[in-house]
Amino acid sequence: WGTPTFSMDSKLLAFPVEEPGTDNWHIAIMTVEGKDYRVVTKGTGIRTAPSFSPDGRKLTYQCAGYLSESYYTPYKGNTRRQREREICVLDHAKGIEKRITKLDSYSYSRPKFLSDSEHVLIQFDERYTDPDTGNTAHRESMAVIKIDTLQSTKVMTEQPLAISTRVAPLAHRVTFSMVTNEMDANDPDLHEVDGVRVYGYNYDLFLWEGSDDIQKTKGSIRRLTKGRSYMSGYDFSANGNKITYAFDVGHNGIMKFFLMDINDGQVQEFRLPEKIDAWIDTQPQKKIGDQ
Repeated sequence: WGTPTFSMDSKLLAFPVEEPGTDNWHIAIMTVEGKDYRVVTKGTGIRTAPSFSPDGRKLTYQCAGYLSESYYTPYKGNTRRQREREICVLDHAKGIEKRITKLDSYSYSRPKFLSDSEHVLIQFDERYTDPDTGNTAHRESMAVIKIDTLQSTKVMTEQPLAISTRVAPLAHRVTFSMVTNEMDANDPDLHEVDGVRVYGYNYDLFLWEGSDDIQKTKGSIRRLTKGRSYMSGYDFSANGNKITYAFDVGHNGIMKFFLMDINDGQVQEFRLPEKIDAWIDTQPQKKIGDQ
Protein backbone atom coordinates (compact mmCIF):
# COMPACT_ATOMS: atom_id res chain seq x y z
CA TRP A 1 0.00 0.00 0.00
CA GLY A 2 1.05 3.62 -0.47
CA THR A 3 0.84 6.98 1.30
CA PRO A 4 -2.67 7.72 2.68
CA THR A 5 -4.50 11.05 2.51
CA PHE A 6 -7.36 12.43 4.63
CA SER A 7 -10.81 13.42 3.47
CA MET A 8 -11.71 17.06 4.21
CA ASP A 9 -13.72 16.07 7.29
CA SER A 10 -10.82 13.87 8.51
CA LYS A 11 -13.11 10.84 8.78
CA LEU A 12 -11.77 8.80 5.85
CA LEU A 13 -8.40 7.81 4.43
CA ALA A 14 -7.66 7.01 0.79
CA PHE A 15 -4.52 5.18 -0.35
CA PRO A 16 -3.22 2.99 -3.20
CA VAL A 17 -2.98 -0.79 -2.71
CA GLU A 18 -1.18 -3.34 -4.85
CA GLU A 19 -3.04 -6.33 -6.23
CA PRO A 20 -0.80 -9.28 -5.30
CA GLY A 21 0.86 -11.09 -8.17
CA THR A 22 0.01 -8.39 -10.74
CA ASP A 23 1.14 -4.95 -11.89
CA ASN A 24 -2.22 -3.48 -10.88
CA TRP A 25 -2.63 -0.85 -8.17
CA HIS A 26 -6.07 0.20 -6.92
CA ILE A 27 -7.42 2.96 -4.68
CA ALA A 28 -8.88 1.90 -1.32
CA ILE A 29 -10.65 3.86 1.40
CA MET A 30 -11.40 3.21 5.06
CA THR A 31 -12.32 5.14 8.18
CA VAL A 32 -9.58 6.65 10.33
CA GLU A 33 -10.41 3.97 12.91
CA GLY A 34 -9.37 1.32 10.36
CA LYS A 35 -12.92 0.15 9.65
CA ASP A 36 -15.05 -0.26 6.49
CA TYR A 37 -12.05 -0.97 4.27
CA ARG A 38 -12.97 -1.28 0.61
CA VAL A 39 -11.25 -1.13 -2.75
CA VAL A 40 -13.13 1.42 -4.88
CA THR A 41 -11.43 0.96 -8.27
CA LYS A 42 -11.23 -2.07 -10.53
CA GLY A 43 -9.62 -3.20 -13.76
CA THR A 44 -6.00 -3.17 -14.92
CA GLY A 45 -3.55 -0.31 -14.50
CA ILE A 46 -1.73 1.65 -11.81
CA ARG A 47 -3.57 4.17 -9.62
CA THR A 48 -1.65 6.29 -7.10
CA ALA A 49 -1.61 9.62 -5.19
CA PRO A 50 -5.34 10.02 -4.45
CA SER A 51 -7.09 13.14 -3.12
CA PHE A 52 -10.65 13.57 -1.87
CA SER A 53 -13.01 16.22 -3.16
CA PRO A 54 -14.18 18.73 -0.50
CA ASP A 55 -17.69 17.21 -0.57
CA GLY A 56 -16.18 13.75 -0.01
CA ARG A 57 -17.98 12.16 -2.97
CA LYS A 58 -15.13 11.94 -5.42
CA LEU A 59 -11.47 11.00 -5.62
CA THR A 60 -8.86 12.19 -8.10
CA TYR A 61 -5.57 10.39 -8.63
CA GLN A 62 -2.84 9.50 -11.08
CA CYS A 63 -3.81 6.61 -13.35
CA ALA A 64 -1.41 4.77 -15.68
CA GLY A 65 -2.15 2.07 -18.20
CA TYR A 66 0.78 -0.26 -17.51
CA LEU A 67 4.43 -0.59 -16.48
CA SER A 68 7.17 -0.69 -19.07
CA GLU A 69 9.48 -3.66 -19.48
CA SER A 70 12.49 -3.60 -17.15
CA TYR A 71 15.41 -1.51 -18.32
CA TYR A 72 18.69 -0.38 -16.77
CA THR A 73 19.56 3.13 -15.57
CA PRO A 74 22.87 4.17 -13.95
CA TYR A 75 21.17 5.66 -10.90
CA LYS A 76 18.39 3.12 -10.24
CA GLY A 77 19.66 -0.09 -11.79
CA ASN A 78 16.91 -2.23 -13.28
CA THR A 79 13.64 -0.34 -13.12
CA ARG A 80 10.21 -0.02 -14.74
CA ARG A 81 8.27 3.12 -15.58
CA GLN A 82 4.57 3.89 -15.64
CA ARG A 83 3.25 4.34 -19.18
CA GLU A 84 0.17 6.16 -20.48
CA ARG A 85 0.01 8.07 -17.20
CA GLU A 86 -2.94 10.46 -16.86
CA ILE A 87 -5.30 11.90 -14.20
CA CYS A 88 -8.58 10.20 -13.31
CA VAL A 89 -11.63 11.11 -11.22
CA LEU A 90 -13.80 8.54 -9.44
CA ASP A 91 -17.28 8.87 -7.99
CA HIS A 92 -16.55 6.30 -5.29
CA ALA A 93 -20.19 5.92 -4.25
CA LYS A 94 -21.22 4.96 -7.79
CA GLY A 95 -17.95 3.31 -8.81
CA ILE A 96 -17.68 5.40 -12.00
CA GLU A 97 -14.14 6.26 -13.11
CA LYS A 98 -13.35 8.97 -15.68
CA ARG A 99 -10.02 9.89 -17.23
CA ILE A 100 -9.85 13.69 -17.43
CA THR A 101 -6.51 14.26 -19.22
CA LYS A 102 -4.86 13.16 -22.47
CA LEU A 103 -1.40 14.58 -21.88
CA ASP A 104 0.80 11.47 -21.65
CA SER A 105 2.99 13.45 -19.26
CA TYR A 106 6.24 12.04 -17.92
CA SER A 107 5.23 13.07 -14.40
CA TYR A 108 2.39 14.56 -12.37
CA SER A 109 2.14 15.77 -8.81
CA ARG A 110 -0.77 14.65 -6.63
CA PRO A 111 -3.90 16.17 -8.26
CA LYS A 112 -6.16 18.32 -6.06
CA PHE A 113 -9.81 19.35 -6.19
CA LEU A 114 -10.80 22.98 -5.98
CA SER A 115 -13.44 24.03 -3.46
CA ASP A 116 -16.43 23.39 -5.78
CA SER A 117 -15.51 19.68 -6.17
CA GLU A 118 -16.05 20.12 -9.93
CA HIS A 119 -12.55 21.24 -10.96
CA VAL A 120 -9.19 19.49 -10.49
CA LEU A 121 -5.85 21.30 -10.25
CA ILE A 122 -3.00 19.36 -11.84
CA GLN A 123 0.73 19.92 -12.20
CA PHE A 124 2.47 18.10 -15.02
CA ASP A 125 5.63 17.85 -17.08
CA GLU A 126 4.69 19.49 -20.38
CA ARG A 127 6.47 18.72 -23.65
CA TYR A 128 6.83 21.59 -26.10
CA THR A 129 8.95 22.60 -29.07
CA ASP A 130 11.73 25.04 -28.23
CA PRO A 131 11.32 27.93 -30.72
CA ASP A 132 15.07 28.61 -30.76
CA THR A 133 16.34 25.08 -31.36
CA GLY A 134 13.30 23.26 -32.70
CA ASN A 135 13.99 20.47 -30.20
CA THR A 136 11.48 18.96 -27.80
CA ALA A 137 11.85 20.44 -24.31
CA HIS A 138 10.08 20.07 -20.96
CA ARG A 139 8.58 22.52 -18.47
CA GLU A 140 6.43 22.24 -15.36
CA SER A 141 2.91 23.55 -16.00
CA MET A 142 -0.29 23.82 -13.97
CA ALA A 143 -3.84 23.60 -15.23
CA VAL A 144 -7.40 23.37 -13.93
CA ILE A 145 -9.61 20.69 -15.54
CA LYS A 146 -13.42 20.92 -15.43
CA ILE A 147 -14.58 17.37 -14.77
CA ASP A 148 -17.77 17.29 -16.85
CA THR A 149 -16.51 19.13 -19.97
CA LEU A 150 -12.77 18.36 -19.68
CA GLN A 151 -12.09 22.04 -20.43
CA SER A 152 -8.50 22.90 -19.46
CA THR A 153 -7.28 26.30 -18.25
CA LYS A 154 -3.60 27.09 -17.61
CA VAL A 155 -3.11 28.70 -14.19
CA MET A 156 -0.28 30.07 -12.06
CA THR A 157 1.82 30.79 -15.14
CA GLU A 158 3.92 33.09 -12.93
CA GLN A 159 5.81 30.09 -11.52
CA PRO A 160 6.75 27.67 -14.31
CA LEU A 161 9.42 25.88 -12.25
CA ALA A 162 7.19 25.00 -9.30
CA ILE A 163 7.06 21.42 -8.03
CA SER A 164 5.12 19.52 -5.33
CA THR A 165 2.18 21.92 -4.97
CA ARG A 166 -0.10 22.05 -1.92
CA VAL A 167 -3.46 23.80 -2.27
CA ALA A 168 -5.52 25.44 0.49
CA PRO A 169 -9.18 24.31 0.55
CA LEU A 170 -10.42 27.60 -0.92
CA ALA A 171 -7.61 27.61 -3.51
CA HIS A 172 -6.70 31.17 -2.49
CA ARG A 173 -3.26 29.97 -1.50
CA VAL A 174 -0.92 27.48 -3.12
CA THR A 175 2.51 26.53 -1.79
CA PHE A 176 5.19 25.00 -3.96
CA SER A 177 8.90 24.25 -3.84
CA MET A 178 11.61 25.28 -6.29
CA VAL A 179 15.27 24.54 -6.81
CA THR A 180 16.96 27.80 -5.77
CA ASN A 181 20.61 27.17 -6.72
CA GLU A 182 20.60 29.60 -9.64
CA MET A 183 18.27 32.02 -7.87
CA ASP A 184 20.77 32.33 -5.02
CA ALA A 185 23.90 32.13 -7.17
CA ASN A 186 25.24 35.43 -5.80
CA ASP A 187 24.39 34.59 -2.20
CA PRO A 188 27.71 34.43 -0.29
CA ASP A 189 26.23 31.81 2.05
CA LEU A 190 25.03 29.51 -0.73
CA HIS A 191 28.00 27.16 -0.86
CA GLU A 192 29.06 27.23 2.77
CA VAL A 193 26.91 27.20 5.89
CA ASP A 194 28.58 27.24 9.32
CA GLY A 195 31.80 26.10 7.70
CA VAL A 196 30.14 23.13 6.01
CA ARG A 197 30.41 22.91 2.23
CA VAL A 198 27.03 22.64 0.47
CA TYR A 199 26.61 20.12 -2.32
CA GLY A 200 23.62 19.11 -4.43
CA TYR A 201 20.38 20.98 -4.92
CA ASN A 202 18.84 23.51 -2.57
CA TYR A 203 15.04 23.68 -2.34
CA ASP A 204 12.85 26.39 -0.89
CA LEU A 205 9.17 27.08 -0.32
CA PHE A 206 7.13 29.73 -2.13
CA LEU A 207 3.55 30.92 -1.76
CA TRP A 208 1.09 31.92 -4.48
CA GLU A 209 -1.79 34.09 -3.23
CA GLY A 210 -4.86 35.22 -5.14
CA SER A 211 -8.63 35.16 -4.91
CA ASP A 212 -10.56 31.95 -4.30
CA ASP A 213 -11.00 31.60 -8.08
CA ILE A 214 -7.57 30.46 -9.21
CA GLN A 215 -8.69 30.45 -12.85
CA LYS A 216 -9.50 34.17 -12.99
CA THR A 217 -6.78 35.80 -10.93
CA LYS A 218 -3.10 36.27 -11.64
CA GLY A 219 -2.09 36.38 -7.99
CA SER A 220 1.28 37.17 -6.48
CA ILE A 221 4.22 35.05 -5.34
CA ARG A 222 6.48 35.43 -2.32
CA ARG A 223 9.32 33.34 -1.01
CA LEU A 224 8.75 31.70 2.37
CA THR A 225 12.10 30.07 3.17
CA LYS A 226 15.81 30.38 2.48
CA GLY A 227 16.99 27.04 3.79
CA ARG A 228 20.06 26.63 1.55
CA SER A 229 19.66 22.88 1.93
CA TYR A 230 17.72 19.80 0.97
CA MET A 231 14.03 19.73 1.97
CA SER A 232 12.39 16.40 2.71
CA GLY A 233 8.74 17.46 2.61
CA TYR A 234 6.04 19.89 3.73
CA ASP A 235 2.29 20.28 4.11
CA PHE A 236 -0.43 22.93 4.43
CA SER A 237 -2.85 23.34 7.33
CA ALA A 238 -6.54 22.95 6.46
CA ASN A 239 -7.21 26.70 6.76
CA GLY A 240 -4.20 27.63 4.62
CA ASN A 241 -2.58 29.70 7.39
CA LYS A 242 0.26 27.43 8.49
CA ILE A 243 2.85 25.26 6.82
CA THR A 244 5.09 22.60 8.31
CA TYR A 245 8.32 21.52 6.63
CA ALA A 246 11.66 19.80 7.19
CA PHE A 247 15.17 20.92 6.15
CA ASP A 248 18.57 19.27 6.43
CA VAL A 249 19.92 22.59 7.69
CA GLY A 250 23.20 21.14 8.94
CA HIS A 251 23.88 19.20 5.74
CA ASN A 252 24.51 16.14 7.89
CA GLY A 253 21.51 13.99 6.99
CA ILE A 254 19.61 15.06 10.14
CA MET A 255 16.30 16.78 9.40
CA LYS A 256 14.96 19.64 11.49
CA PHE A 257 11.23 20.31 11.54
CA PHE A 258 9.56 23.72 11.49
CA LEU A 259 6.09 25.29 11.64
CA MET A 260 5.49 28.66 9.96
CA ASP A 261 2.55 31.00 10.38
CA ILE A 262 2.18 32.34 6.85
CA ASN A 263 0.28 35.45 7.94
CA ASP A 264 2.93 36.87 10.27
CA GLY A 265 6.01 34.91 9.15
CA GLN A 266 6.71 33.52 12.63
CA VAL A 267 8.64 30.23 12.58
CA GLN A 268 8.70 27.63 15.35
CA GLU A 269 11.22 24.79 15.39
CA PHE A 270 10.04 21.47 16.75
CA ARG A 271 12.42 20.26 19.44
CA LEU A 272 12.51 16.52 18.92
CA PRO A 273 14.12 14.38 21.63
CA GLU A 274 17.30 12.50 20.76
CA LYS A 275 15.96 9.49 22.62
CA ILE A 276 12.39 8.22 22.45
CA ASP A 277 11.07 7.66 25.97
CA ALA A 278 7.88 5.91 24.90
CA TRP A 279 6.15 4.77 21.73
CA ILE A 280 2.44 5.03 21.03
CA ASP A 281 0.94 1.58 21.56
CA THR A 282 -0.71 0.61 18.28
CA GLN A 283 -1.56 -2.94 19.32
CA PRO A 284 -5.20 -3.73 20.14
CA GLN A 285 -5.79 -3.98 23.86
CA LYS A 286 -6.72 -7.44 25.14
CA LYS A 287 -9.93 -7.80 27.02
CA ILE A 288 -10.25 -9.88 30.19
CA GLY A 289 -10.64 -13.50 29.18
CA ASP A 290 -8.77 -13.14 25.85
CA GLN A 291 -6.01 -15.71 25.24
